[in-house]
Amino acid sequence: MAAAPHSGTVTRVPLFVLPAFARQGELLYFIKCRLHEAGFVVVREEYRLVNAELAERLCVKLDDVPEYVKIATGQALNNDANRRQSPNEKLSPTVQRRIDPMISPSKMVGMAYVLLLAYRDCHARLLDFITSLETPSTHVSEEETPDPPLHEAYSELLRLATKSIQEQENNSADGDKNKNAEEKEEENGIVPRALWVNTTKAGARQAGQLLFPRLLAEDVPAGGGTPREYVHEQLKRALLPALADLVREKPVEPIRWLAERLLETNTQTPPMIPAEDTK
Repeated sequence: MAAAPHSGTVTRVPLFVLPAFARQGELLYFIKCRLHEAGFVVVREEYRLVNAELAERLCVKLDDVPEYVKIATGQALNNDANRRQSPNEKLSPTVQRRIDPMISPSKMVGMAYVLLLAYRDCHARLLDFITSLETPSTHVSEEETPDPPLHEAYSELLRLATKSIQEQENNSADGDKNKNAEEKEEENGIVPRALWVNTTKAGARQAGQLLFPRLLAEDVPAGGGTPREYVHEQLKRALLPALADLVREKPVEPIRWLAERLLETNTQTPPMIPAEDTK
């Protein structure tokens, strides 16, 4: 909240609660409350069935960076330095996540909970938000806040959720495998992963367009004049004719009628994602 309310560019980024944790009500409530406190706006939220093909596209293809881009931005040098690091040197959880941010696409398969978030420079802020949840803070003392540190509260909810999931799967081999994996992560000081977001800004933007194709694809400049000017320039020309038609037609469901009319007459409607890409 240190940033000025009208600075930067407002962007939208989808945040996924992995299927394994998507039905954990207390965990979802905690995440949404913390997002609200951090200043994020939830544009849309819904359960979304993710199949293997969509998971592969979200986790791998959308974040794939061409080699020439890595060289131009210095990512190749950073990756090489990471590979040369001593194998005995233990990385902090934050550094570990930055170096190896990917998860297996198989963990995305199932009924995930998706929150489409909006904020100034949303992708970078969301990565910082997830890091604050998943890694212990070294700056906050008990005297500074009466509440438990964010990481500790989140970790405890994850442990309870994981225990609940394991109890439901205690008779299956997959359940034992997941249990061993979570125990190994806790030993390394890393809480189990419940949240996922694309690792690149471009990938996050494409993911939002893929999942919500009817939303405007353009980012909203937050510093381009007053809200009144923005509404007049961007919305008035489309809304007034549609509202005039609404008054003449007097449909039974005016909100739905208006929404459909705006979609039909909007000349800036983003291109629809081909059907074969969303299967």
